[in-house]
Amino acid sequence: MKKLAIFAAAFVLTLGLAQCKKEQPNAQITEGETVHITVNVNNNGSRADIQNPSTGHYDFKDGDKLYVGYNGVCAGALNYSASASIFSGDITISQSGSQRLHFYYLGGSLEPAIDGTEYTVDISNQTSDYPVISYGTSNVDYTGAGTYTTTLLNKCALVKFNLANGTTDAVAVGGMMTKATIDFANPGVVTPSAAGEITLHTGASTDEKWAILLSQSAVDNAPVAIGKGYLGYMVGVPAIEDNDFAPEINTIDNSGTANVVILNRLTEDYMAQNGQVLTGTLANNVKISIADDATVTLGGVSINANGAWTSGNYAGITCEGKATIILKDGTTNTVRGFNRNYPGIHVPEDYTLTIDGTGSLTASSNGYDAGIGGGIGLSCGNILIEGGTVRATGGEEAAGIGGGGGTTSCGTICGTITISGGTIEVTGGGRAAGIGSGGPGDEQGLGSSCGAITISGGTVTANGGLGASGIGSGALNRSSCGAITISGGTVTATGGVYAAAGIGSGCEASCGDITITNDVTQVTATKGEDLEGFGVDYYSIGAGAFGNCGTVTIGGVETGFITQSPFTYVP
Repeated sequence: MKKLAIFAAAFVLTLGLAQCKKEQPNAQITEGETVHITVNVNNNGSRADIQNPSTGHYDFKDGDKLYVGYNGVCAGALNYSASASIFSGDITISQSGSQRLHFYYLGGSLEPAIDGTEYTVDISNQTSDYPVISYGTSNVDYTGAGTYTTTLLNKCALVKFNLANGTTDAVAVGGMMTKATIDFANPGVVTPSAAGEITLHTGASTDEKWAILLSQSAVDNAPVAIGKGYLGYMVGVPAIEDNDFAPEINTIDNSGTANVVILNRLTEDYMAQNGQVLTGTLANNVKISIADDATVTLGGVSINANGAWTSGNYAGITCEGKATIILKDGTTNTVRGFNRNYPGIHVPEDYTLTIDGTGSLTASSNGYDAGIGGGIGLSCGNILIEGGTVRATGGEEAAGIGGGGGTTSCGTICGTITISGGTIEVTGGGRAAGIGSGGPGDEQGLGSSCGAITISGGTVTANGGLGASGIGSGALNRSSCGAITISGGTVTATGGVYAAAGIGSGCEASCGDITITNDVTQVTATKGEDLEGFGVDYYSIGAGAFGNCGTVTIGGVETGFITQSPFTYVP
């Protein structure tokens, strides 16, 4: 990316500052006095611009403003008059004598939200004009008339997106920094403060789109939406620096099949299909599903991240059969259920979800449901995690990964849970395991159970809720899980308070056989504290207080339950 020399020249503006005449023009300005400033703009009112990238020229327009920073706050704004070719306006000076003023120019349709010591600007909508953020400074001596100069420097970068087929439709690019915070207390600093989608202005040719972008790291594949629909494409964007100019970022060939689903454009329920990429923040309360036998990539999604409760009876994402989620490299994804009865990601009974990739996923309940798995009265199928960074938190009575809480009408039956890679961090809700089964629900509930739990790789950290194991079953006699096998990876499991096992059963609950092989890197298990003083034995690996489980075999030797806590096994 080359520096835009023509823009640098255009941004050097000589501004003559002359104080309006007063009854005593050379008198000392007193503290707290309102001062009228006139800024004469040379070169016939030219300013830097991107409407004509070959020349970098554009004229100031009526209504353009120079915001004046003084003494760490916004002292006021100067308005531009095209007929007079000047900026002018009143500011308040709180100190006498020679002072330094800081000027911020916002071109186009930018409207800052000013909050005393800082303001925030939004460049996301560029359908009518191009925004330009510029900065300059000058020493001004108010004890007498004089001529002062300043240089306005571009604080953004110019990028051209070239469309292969010459579309005249609107183009929106996601993953961009769309807002900036300008702190008057730190003059000249323009800090990108929000990521989102930029709607681009059409350039001189119908096949070109131009945008000003804030400084940001490279975006490997930003989503590009052509037209007004929710389907788009992917385009790579290199690292953007202040005052940079990229004559052409990439060619977007919109003749192919669009496979990017931009969530903030969805207005109705949507079922993702094989090969599609989901990206963006879901703006409406609609159901997102994954079709049977589909592999779908999460490329930076936010689904109900604020945890709002709605009338929608659905999870953040629902698998409608055998599904695979790929976590795109470098992306952060957040998924949460829409009400207390549905998990972050629902894997219904007899269905299978596989999670892989190198990005990250945070999945959580919005009430009584698993982060990934089942919910209240919602059975859970098979869950396989092969890669990525996965953080899952269960709600009350629900596992981080696995079963939800029991109810008076039905139980929650979880399928198998298999982890072979990635970094997994899970926390169970009250009376629910980190990985495994949920809690019993109310006293008449049928409880929660899960099938076999197998860990063969990755780094796994699991914490149980009250009376529940880190890996295994939840609490009380209606919670159970199948066999637990750990044959690889690094595993750390901690039981919840009220005497739960780190690996095994919760208090009064049950689990199957526990096997730890010599192929593991390290396994550490810690039992939960016995706050009630039950006076019965319980174990770091094995049964919780009043619970039971099958045999414990470590390194090929049947050891019996492990009393030591914490207990660490390294082959």
